[in-house]
Amino acid sequence: MVITDQISVFIIRTKHGSQIDVRIKKAVDLVFDFENITTRDELNIWCGSKGRKILYECVSSISKTHWHSIKNPESAVRAYLQTILSGYKLHRIY
Repeated sequence: MVITDQISVFIIRTKHGSQIDVRIKKAVDLVFDFENITTRDELNIWCGSKGRKILYECVSSISKTHWHSIKNPESAVRAYLQTILSGYKLHRIY
């Protein structure tokens, strides 16, 4: 599936096409909840050959203000996902 198509489907299903703008952590949570991603392996399967680019595109499209306000938003996404997905050394069990 083309990245932009997947982002469009995600936005339409989450907010029925309305504009949303949330913090990066909330955006990551929304994507993972929507796609039912709970582990590193599931994330790898979902990203496929595109790597993490598809995740960054989804998060940046629903977290525009926060995304553009920090120097390296991809690092913020990686740091957060490593704490919430099992399969990473930094994963916290809640």
